[in-house]
Amino acid sequence: MGQVQLRMKQDVATRWNSTYYMLQRVIEIKEPLVSTLALINPLLPALTPEEWDITKEVCDILKPFEEVTVEMSSESFVTGSKAILMARGLQRIVAHRQRNPSIHEPVKGMVNFLAADLEKRFGQVERVRVLAETTLLGPRFKKHAFVNERNAEETVKSGGSSNACGKTKITQHRGGGGGGGGGGGGGGWHTYYHRQEEQAQPFQNA
Repeated sequence: MGQVQLRMKQDVATRWNSTYYMLQRVIEIKEPLVSTLALINPLLPALTPEEWDITKEVCDILKPFEEVTVEMSSESFVTGSKAILMARGLQRIVAHRQRNPSIHEPVKGMVNFLAADLEKRFGQVERVRVLAETTLLGPRFKKHAFVNERNAEETVKSGGSSNACGKTKITQHRGGGGGGGGGGGGGGWHTYYHRQEEQAQPFQNA
């Protein structure tokens, strides 16, 4: 069919993003996959147009989570100072999905589950001292990464760091920011990340 030959991918129970990669690959090879299955086993039930739409929408929702997973799994640079920003970014992306719900009930259910689980796991992430301190001491975001400014102030007081408050000029560092690979640019997470980075400039140059 004039397309690059791609193999199917199998998910692994211990790696959630392997399911994302599997679904993404199914979407990429939809036409040859449907044609091949129709020839090999015509009696095999095919996915309905609605099920294909759901699969595509699920992949769009999971893409920022995959990008964050790759970013936080990097071994080539420190990621602790990004943890709070990433958690808040995912929460805002999911909240946007809730405000603009899908027409498909399974997708709505998944989004609501993600929102509840993110709140359960990361609702108090700004109060995790080691993450709060590394965020404040990092040259990119400092207090700007916090949703609750009081959490940032309490961390500053407990750590006694003037640099974290942005009182001392810190050399701007922009190299390798969105690195960590996978997912590429243009995803919901990368858009949010770079927007926050731009808004943090006054803190970097304070």
